Amino acid sequence: LMRGRIGPDRRVAWTEALAVARHGEVLAEWEASGTDGVLTEDYDPRLAIPGFWVYSLWLFPELGKRYVELGPEELAQLDLTWTRLKVEVQRWWHGRP
Repeated sequence: LMRGRIGPDRRVAWTEALAVARHGEVLAEWEASGTDGVLTEDYDPRLAIPGFWVYSLWLFPELGKRYVELGPEELAQLDLTWTRLKVEVQRWWHGRP
């Protein structure tokens, strides 16, 4: 689907979903998106993390780095999806009856 696409057509964003259930009943659910980047065309198998191939292709142009090359501080700044989910889950956990 991405072959032949260039520029803004190669922009990607990560989306995650999370649910809490008890005995088959969903108690709460959330979805968060963010962490925008560009999907590169070149693949370097030395950068691949088994099971997470997309991290080696996901480039953050503003930093000139791929996801797998980011340090802890950069990840905390850019990985908005899980940060947003954490806030929502904690809010729900502390406000539940």
